[in-house]
Amino acid sequence: MNMRRGLLRLWVIFAIIFIFAAITLNFDNLKYSKSQFDPTTATLALPVDCTLARGELGKNYTSDSEKYCWYTVSEFRKLFPEYKDLPDEKLSEKLYQSMKSKPDNHLFWDAIHNILIYGFGIPFLLLALSLCFQWIVAGFKNS
Repeated sequence: MNMRRGLLRLWVIFAIIFIFAAITLNFDNLKYSKSQFDPTTATLALPVDCTLARGELGKNYTSDSEKYCWYTVSEFRKLFPEYKDLPDEKLSEKLYQSMKSKPDNHLFWDAIHNILIYGFGIPFLLLALSLCFQWIVAGFKNS
């Protein structure tokens, strides 16, 4: 039995599991960031302080915390007519400034970062450590 080949096969299996788990755990952030921050989609979300929210939760807006409520542009326009003169881009900038954030794709990049670190980084770190260990053990063998 070739120990190196067996361990490499074991590493490949666990690396695939780690990659799949990292993608699965971060899939919602990938999906959410695309719908929230891509201005070309019809579901661009606009943040409003929940104390100022209008409408019905679940019907007109969603909430990921007690602090910010998220409206689609069409729902926001219906419930907040005082912003009718602002174009969507300026409105988005203004609302994100009020929450001290920018409408960027940070969730997408956070998800990619997590996938790279956990899905690829940990398995490759383990591979490097095992190769180092094999090199050390090979140094003690009689020639």
